[in-house]
Order: sequence, then C-alpha cells, then structure tokens
Amino acid sequence: MSTQRFGSVSYTRRERFKVQRFTAVPMEARGILAEWEAGRLTVFGASKVAFPNRRILAKQMGVPDAWIRMVENDVGGGFGVRGEFYPEDFLIPFAARHVGRPVKWIEDRREHLLATNHARDVECELEIACDRDGTILGLRGHAHADIGAYIRTNGATAARNVAQVLSGPYRIPNIHVDVSLLVTDKTPVGTYRGPGRFEADFFRERLLDMAAQDLCIDRVALRRRNLIAEAEMPYPLAKVIPLDMETETDSGDYSATLEKCLHEIGWSAKALLQGKLIEGQYHGFAIVVTLKEARPVLERAPGCNSKRMARCPSGGVILVGQGIETVFAQIAADALEIPMACIKNVLHGSTDYVSEGFGSYSSRSVVMGGSAIVAAAAQAARGDPFGSRKAPRLRGSGYRAPRRLGGRTLRAVHCA
Repeated sequence: MSTQRFGSVSYTRRERFKVQRFTAVPMEARGILAEWEAGRLTVFGASKVAFPNRRILAKQMGVPDAWIRMVENDVGGGFGVRGEFYPEDFLIPFAARHVGRPVKWIEDRREHLLATNHARDVECELEIACDRDGTILGLRGHAHADIGAYIRTNGATAARNVAQVLSGPYRIPNIHVDVSLLVTDKTPVGTYRGPGRFEADFFRERLLDMAAQDLCIDRVALRRRNLIAEAEMPYPLAKVIPLDMETETDSGDYSATLEKCLHEIGWSAKALLQGKLIEGQYHGFAIVVTLKEARPVLERAPGCNSKRMARCPSGGVILVGQGIETVFAQIAADALEIPMACIKNVLHGSTDYVSEGFGSYSSRSVVMGGSAIVAAAAQAARGDPFGSRKAPRLRGSGYRAPRRLGGRTLRAVHCA
C-alpha cells in the first residue's frame, strides 16, 4: 500500500509502543562440567539444543562431532535463554582439554542477571489503516530492537519474528514493517518465551483496541471481521527480507476457535464488568488473538527428530530420544497398545542416544517428538519396525532387537 493510498483511507492511527527488557530467572543458574578422557570430551550441563551446540563446539575445538558427548541434566526450565551457546560453553571444555582434568563452572545469580541473555527491549511506531466498518486495509511501521553489545547464536531471532508475525491471525492485505537492530552497551539478547511474537502481539493488539474505540466498534467484533477465514488457507504472512523467508498459516478455523474461547470463559457476562468498581477493585478485561506455531517449519534435515525403541530382555520397552518422560511414555504405550507399565524407561538427555535432534523449544517436543513415536509405532505395526534398516543395538545393553515382530505386543521400532 503506497504512502499516498495509505493517507486516503477512511481511518488511520499511528502510535508508538515499547516492550521493556526482560531476562529469564530459572531456579538453577547455568553450570558446566567438562571432562576430556581417552580422546573424547563429555560436557554436562547442556540444555535445550544439545546437538546444535555440539556442532558449534566441535567446530571451535577442531574435532569431529562424534568426539563430543553432550549431557543434559535436570534444570529449572529452559525459558529460551538456557539453549544459547555462551562463551563458557567453549571456555570450560577448552580448559578441560588443555589441563587434562575435569573442569567445572557454576554461574551465580549475579552473573546470571548480568551475563545470561536478555530479551525484548523493542520499540515500535505502528500505523493502521481501516475502513469505517473496521476492515483492516494495511499495517506499516518501524521497530527498533536493542540487541546489546554483540550478537549471540539467536540474537536476531526476536527482531525477525517481530516483522514476520506482526499481522498475527488477521487478514491484512498490505503490510510493511522495517526492523532495525541496534548494537548498544547492554547485555546481548537471545530467545525468551515467544521471542518477537510477544512484542508483535502487544503492538498489534493494543493498536486494534485503540482503532475499535475510535471507530465505535466492539473490540471483539473488529477482530471477528478481520480473522483469516478457513477457506483462505493457506494465507501468506509477510515475506522477511533480506532472508527471503516466506511463511503462511496452513490450517485452522480461527473464527470457530475464537467463538469457543469466548463461550468457555463467559465473555459476554464478564464484559459487563469492564471498568466497574466492585468491592474496592476496578475490573478490566482484555482480549488478544494470536498465532502460535509448534515449530515443524524448522525440521529441515532427515533424522532431525529421531526416536529409538528397543526391546529389553525383561520384555519392556525403552524409548531413547529427546523428550518428556511421562508424556512420551503415555504416547508410546497408547501407540503400541501396551500398558504404560511396560514402558520401563524414557531415556533422553545425551547425544549418544540418538544420531540427531533439534531440541526442545517453541512448544515442539510433544508435537514433533510425540509424532515421531506414533510414526515409529505405526511402522512396527506394518511389520517393518526398522523401516528396512538394520536393527539398532542399544549402547551397553548387549542385546540386538529382533527385526520382525508379531502379535499386538510390539517390542521394537526405530524411526530416524
């Protein structure tokens, strides 16, 4: 939408918004224990994205990936910041190899607040163009993201997401957003709890409320009018330049989802309390409609979310891969049509267990990992548990799973 046409529509409004700087504060601060022994490096303390971080470390140390074993320990949540590759992720393993003995580093809380990635800190000037009936015609603006003193592994991700998802689940035929990354003297930024999406949602949804008030339109009605219809799927989002990244909303009935949500929370009754003083407290209610993808878009490489199931001599099933113990055990038991008690272990957290993996982020663990388990079980049910591949041997088990298995008690499957 040209500047001239933007100025000729029935209604426009331009506002400036800001989201302040955040950081995550997990229960446990970061920590690393590295040991170089017999030509192999073991690193304890990896979290969230062990395989990508192993590739970075292997390149920096000049060794093959297979020489490094990354081990994830139980931590108080990832929150985005735990999965970055930090200077200590190189320095501690390098020191362990150099001195020939284990080296440990534990971050204290002060170090964490100062040095672990920060996030948000984005300011945006945004303008909307609408018809008088609330139909959105265009959205344009310029955002400035403070990325700190230097770029870390995902330092530009949030800024990119601001541009990519600013339109949200709405039909906006014309959109143009410039995002400038500002290098300052602050702590570097990275991913944190929906990086860029949180900021974009706040900017857009706050402006929609303002537009609805100006146009004397109910704020829910304005959103209903502009939601992408199921028949319009797939609907393209803004193209990210210069990355040449094109994405789209692929499916979903957004209108039906919104109506169900409004019904279940009793919106009609609650909306009557808006601004009312009740028992000494003012009541206020907000509505936000947003997109949330589950990250299959990042699954680019074969074997990126590999899972292994193998029969144990005791007759149980061991599932090896990145994931969530209870949920994956439930999914595996249901897919294999066996009692959950037969799932003896869900082993995860080591790059030795599977050949490749992307990690746990963007709500992808159950969507991608769980789907891999279901696919593996289906493959076994077809009588080809290893997909015409050689049956895997679990390290240290001394047991090779049989290639063909009959009956309902499915014992082994491999799916990379």
